[in-house]
Amino acid sequence: MSKVNTYQAKSSKSFAAHKLIYIANMVISFLILLGAIIVLITVLMSRAAGETPRIFGRTIHIVVSQSMEPDILVGDLLVATDIDIAQIVVGDDIIYRSMDPLSYEKIIVHRVIKVGNDTSGNISLTTAGINNPTPDAYPVTAIIGKAIWQSRSLGRLIMFFSNMQNLIVLAVIAFIVILALKLGTKLFAKYSNTRAELAKKAKLLAEAKAELAQQLRLLTLGENSPSDDIKLKDNNE
Repeated sequence: MSKVNTYQAKSSKSFAAHKLIYIANMVISFLILLGAIIVLITVLMSRAAGETPRIFGRTIHIVVSQSMEPDILVGDLLVATDIDIAQIVVGDDIIYRSMDPLSYEKIIVHRVIKVGNDTSGNISLTTAGINNPTPDAYPVTAIIGKAIWQSRSLGRLIMFFSNMQNLIVLAVIAFIVILALKLGTKLFAKYSNTRAELAKKAKLLAEAKAELAQQLRLLTLGENSPSDDIKLKDNNE
């Protein structure tokens, strides 16, 4: 294989690898953006309706108090899974509605410090905010779920876009992202066409060089052929 063909083969493989990486990055970025948008819209719509946001069987919560700092900060997003209260153990962070008259029905996330039973034999959980000096006064007998994952960045993102002005900013950002993706696609297509054209020209140039070399070889053989030597000898005689 000639040097030109070897270069073309290596160039084609490198181009294919870069194209695959580019496509993979585009797909991953799109999925991440889509997931963030789905979570954001779901949380905002549920909060506007006064409901607990739920995605794929998990509830989504935004922390609004400092009772669980430093482990859980104000603005953190928590994902809670449905779980039977009988499976809760000491150390679990649970989501529940408060029975305290001062914060009745308010959604709370606190840590379980004791598991017991009430006078009726039902499971009763003693909870506390790790930043609070005393345990909660009212036991928990029903829970929304158990916290299994938290994200500070997503929580702050949702809080940021909880008002109309920030939603407008989101719309502008989305427009810019879509425009950038379209521009990137066009530039990539132009780059692909340029590479293909250069490869085609290189191939034509290699073929022309090979043809020229063949013609020169034939001319050289024609000048030094045995028939010419015989003709010269006949003329001398």
